[in-house]
Amino acid sequence: MSSPRTFDQAQIDALLRFLPAFKRQGFWFERVVWEGGQISEVEKGPEARMFLRTLRDHGWLLPSGSWRKNPEAWVRSSASLRTADLATLQRLFTAWVERDRLLPGHLGSLYERGDLTAALERLEVLRGSVEPGGSAPLGADSTIRP
Repeated sequence: MSSPRTFDQAQIDALLRFLPAFKRQGFWFERVVWEGGQISEVEKGPEARMFLRTLRDHGWLLPSGSWRKNPEAWVRSSASLRTADLATLQRLFTAWVERDRLLPGHLGSLYERGDLTAALERLEVLRGSVEPGGSAPLGADSTIRP
């Protein structure tokens, strides 16, 4: 699916279905496999693999290389995520997934730090502003406010 200019309820709900799992006690996003004192592999959990597929299949990822800014420069704390609009969330998801391809384990670190969950919690707030059957504008100038 190509990157949309708006997101509808179905696209938002596709990601929000992961929020309960991400908040569940004992949930693991990924595990590091060690061999000979070095990381040999990063194994993503089943929900993590489905989450990545959902990001791709529902238009949440921008074309590769289209947003290479350092997302951590913007997200200094999960407090910053509480004010993100849909365009910012889309750029963050894109940058995080691209970085994870280069540095396996990056998404797991973001999960452990609480950033992935905070992004989904913000998306849940934004989703409350979408009328049934409607869509939410993507642009930063049209941030949906709770």
